[in-house]
Amino acid sequence: MGTGPLATAFDRAEAALAADHRLNRLTRRAYQASWARFRRYLDESEVTSTQSIDDRCLRRFLARLARDNQSPRSIARHVSPIKRLSLIHISEPTRPY
Repeated sequence: MGTGPLATAFDRAEAALAADHRLNRLTRRAYQASWARFRRYLDESEVTSTQSIDDRCLRRFLARLARDNQSPRSIARHVSPIKRLSLIHISEPTRPY
């Protein structure tokens, strides 16, 4: 995933994560790993915009993890970082200027 709105969204999320000093180093690393895996899934699924990422998309991603023999606990660990990714973009208002 090189350029475009989806790549920009992930880049902004990475920057926000790096700036959040409340999270320890291992948590940041875990979030980055989850995001990288989610990005690969989105790329394979040909998702190109943030508007295409919804609950159904997330459920399909989690189902993919289950098919890849990830334990329920490992799958659950992916949910929080992805929710944080969504919250980062929803909480930032779009300015028309």
